[in-house]
Amino acid sequence: MIEVFEVHDRVYVLAKHLKENKISVASFLLLDELPVIIETGTPYVAKEFLRKLEEIIPLEKYLTYLLLMNI
Repeated sequence: MIEVFEVHDRVYVLAKHLKENKISVASFLLLDELPVIIETGTPYVAKEFLRKLEEIIPLEKYLTYLLLMNI
């Protein structure tokens, strides 16, 4: 299950613990004039993260940037 935290006004952290890999992954959403997602987690959870993000912001309409740090 992905947990969503609004850590500041219009700044979100989405986190999931992967027990089988013994790691936690996180994605960050900054809602500003030009919304940005920083990271989508691992390839195993990227789709799940994006679906959860879609509950916060309609990605097709408002997403401006997607930053991927580890490809």
